[in-house]
Amino acid sequence: MDQHQNSPDEQILLCKTARSFDLYSQHSYRQTQKRRRDFYVLPLAHRSLLPDHLSLIDAVDDRIRKNQDFLSKIIAGLGLSLACPAAELQNAASSDPSVESHDVDKVKSTLKQFVRDWSTEGEEERRKTYDPIIFQLQKYFPDPKDIRVLVPGAGLARLCVEIYRLGYHVQGNEFSWHMLFASQFILNTPMEKHSCVIYPYIHTFSNHPSNTSLLRGITIPDIVPGDILDRATGDLSMNAGEFVDCYSRPSERHAWDCIITCFFIDTAPNIIAYLDTIRYCLKPESGRWINLGPLLWHWEGRPDESSLELGMHEVIQLAQRMGFDFLERKGILTGYTENKHSEKMIRAI
Repeated sequence: MDQHQNSPDEQILLCKTARSFDLYSQHSYRQTQKRRRDFYVLPLAHRSLLPDHLSLIDAVDDRIRKNQDFLSKIIAGLGLSLACPAAELQNAASSDPSVESHDVDKVKSTLKQFVRDWSTEGEEERRKTYDPIIFQLQKYFPDPKDIRVLVPGAGLARLCVEIYRLGYHVQGNEFSWHMLFASQFILNTPMEKHSCVIYPYIHTFSNHPSNTSLLRGITIPDIVPGDILDRATGDLSMNAGEFVDCYSRPSERHAWDCIITCFFIDTAPNIIAYLDTIRYCLKPESGRWINLGPLLWHWEGRPDESSLELGMHEVIQLAQRMGFDFLERKGILTGYTENKHSEKMIRAI
């Protein structure tokens, strides 16, 4: 991962992120304790109709502990010198109550992201999203030699790895420290295939066809990233930071042959700034932008944040006004970190 000198605010954010991994089990146990209290509020006659419910909650607690063991390995692999560089930063982070709620929810999302990017179960989602992207990349740049590919919103870096293994020079960019911690772990920790088991679906009891579905473990990784990193001929790097800030610098002007955005552009508070940065980075004439994903604007409805939301037609018109020529357009039906066993239809019985 590309490193730079972190400001005090960034160091505090690093520490908060690390602490949110450490607080995962504490936060999750509070939820299961509430489930127990809610169960005991029921009349005895009602409780007697659900003889296995408390055992289910106990089983969830067991899996919370196993998830925590896995998450602790991620933080241990980073080293405390990176996560919490000074005692005063630890104190500042621990005093913020958001560490125990919003940031821990991001940890739970990170577990699901491991399923999407690094499990056999996530293969279908990857096939529907990553394969069409790679097809277009190889179509326009069949010879990967000296081709530089930028992937903003790289997440846990599986798409970057799949492009890199083909011989391209790839840089992933990611703003979320939760994603960066996790990608650093999966890319740099020696491990065997399917050597880790996580339980990403235990945090909600909704829409499960059975308790087995709720409690099931997912093994990762489905491939060993280190084997690919040792054999590939291109370059792979990760750059931490906000996309516009990182790639509006003079050194990035016309520096990239291809920019790939997968489930990314709707993270923009201002889509115009994203498009302007993409245009700035791409090589004139030969540069290509490949995009796949919805417009589920992440900042919409937040009272303390400004946000610009546009429909697909408006985004296309905007891109054309800014000088983009659309060579191909195609819709793809796919999901994102979906539970394959989830009951997605409302059924009456």
